[in-house]
Amino acid sequence: MMANTISNSVNDSIYSVLIKEETKYILKDDRLISIQSWEEHLLNSVFAIGFDVEENPIRESIKGKPILSKKSNNHRISPIEIKGEWMKVKHQDFNTEKITEGWIKWRNEKCLFIEIFYFA
Repeated sequence: MMANTISNSVNDSIYSVLIKEETKYILKDDRLISIQSWEEHLLNSVFAIGFDVEENPIRESIKGKPILSKKSNNHRISPIEIKGEWMKVKHQDFNTEKITEGWIKWRNEKCLFIEIFYFA
């Protein structure tokens, strides 16, 4: 189960976790639960991400000019670096065999702008 938000520690041994708008409490030393930040999770646990490239184009730099804004049906986009609300991604187009790296805005304070894919 993936928590939406983990707040600050309740105390030295307990986290509070928001799951489907309900607060739950978990022990910090529970070995059955892995606590990861969004950044750790996205960079280490996902196969690919999806997003609306027309609304949120891949940019040459953070807040830079768009370098890729057309949809492709045969591609893979992988996260490679995260800086705050911005994510550096690698876009592999399997039709042209072209690889593009650039930046997208992946979240704001209220929501994610990406879909997460764990399998091919």
